[in-house]
Amino acid sequence: MSDSKTGRINTISEVVEGESSSGKAYKKLEFTICNNEGYEGKEKEFIFKLFGAEKVDNFIKYNSIGQLVEVSYNANCRKWTNPKTNVTTWFTDLDAWKVFKAEQAQETVAEPQEDDLPF
Repeated sequence: MSDSKTGRINTISEVVEGESSSGKAYKKLEFTICNNEGYEGKEKEFIFKLFGAEKVDNFIKYNSIGQLVEVSYNANCRKWTNPKTNVTTWFTDLDAWKVFKAEQAQETVAEPQEDDLPF
């Protein structure tokens, strides 16, 4: 299942390059966006992972801190059990697969409507 979030880019990590155990080269980075989807409109921050040379290169080329973007992503969960303590920990990653400039219209706040109440 995929979802999307809109917000301003707050941070962009350094690009990490490496080689998988099968010998394939990879690139990845993480970035955060902020919006006002928190409780009572408070600022909320989301961190996304971006994986793949083409996606990372395009992200760096077309995006910068402060830019309003819409991020399409998949939420992936995995668990890890510590073999020494037998304690299980769950991790959730937001894996971005599409990032594009959001329409400025989405950023504007609707004007309050005049109330027709007599008091």
